[in-house]
Amino acid sequence: MKNILSSIRESKSGALAKDCAASLLAAASGAAAGVFSKFLDVHHSDLPQPFLNMENALDIHNFLGGLLPWLLICVYISVFTRSPLRAAINVFLFLASMLCGYYIYCYYGAGFFPFSYMLIWAVITALSPAAAFVSWYARGKGLFSALISGAILGFAANTAFSFGMLYFSFISILHTAAFAAVAAALIKPPKKMLIVILTAAVFAVLIRTFSPIAL
Repeated sequence: MKNILSSIRESKSGALAKDCAASLLAAASGAAAGVFSKFLDVHHSDLPQPFLNMENALDIHNFLGGLLPWLLICVYISVFTRSPLRAAINVFLFLASMLCGYYIYCYYGAGFFPFSYMLIWAVITALSPAAAFVSWYARGKGLFSALISGAILGFAANTAFSFGMLYFSFISILHTAAFAAVAAALIKPPKKMLIVILTAAVFAVLIRTFSPIAL
């Protein structure tokens, strides 16, 4: 199995100190992002006028309240880390810290605690190391890498667009830009990109049809 995975993408060696620093940065960034997201959600109407105009135009606090921006960050952490194990560790640290920052501020800064919503994010965080480990191979080569890329892109499409049997619409410019950024991280040669797009379309429809929660 190790040889098969190495044929898709090989891990790079690195200093332990750099790995620890990257993990600490992931944790600190996650905590800061979580606090900022909840702060903006609670106090967006109190922002100075120039920032309020930007917030009203882009609806940033609702964008940060969804799954897509965090998926985007986790994809970049995953695919640009030196090994699948480090990807799993760093993504988990980012999401766990983000979750802690968000809900600590929610409780102490906003005075409430949405337990059921927190449980959904806790499950996502618990599953994130396995997802990050697999996602790391999306930047590799071969059919398996293209299928992983397609699955990620299909998942992202469900959070970025509104679509059904007879309609398709863009949610916002931020959602579209984030989807494009995810796609940019997974770019492949034209022949492989066709496989990615077809896989993404299939996954997007399957997820939209069978997902128990709205993404």
